[in-house]
Amino acid sequence: MSNHIRADNRIRGLIGETSALAYSIPEAAARIGLSRSRLYELIGAGEIAVIKVGARTLIAEDDLRVFLHRHRVEITRAGDKA
Repeated sequence: MSNHIRADNRIRGLIGETSALAYSIPEAAARIGLSRSRLYELIGAGEIAVIKVGARTLIAEDDLRVFLHRHRVEITRAGDKA
């Protein structure tokens, strides 16, 4: 087994197989429940940052979380102070 493969396996063990640092456009859209078209609109509007690696376009997990947090709406009950 090469050093590269061993290192990849160690990293996967540390961060977990399901934990990704970045997602492709279809993966990111599915992850936050939006269509690919809507995600491209948000990228074009500067709402979500992208990472370019060659021809690949990726969106960091952190950037998805920041986007969702920015659009969070606090709901208060009647009579409560916001």
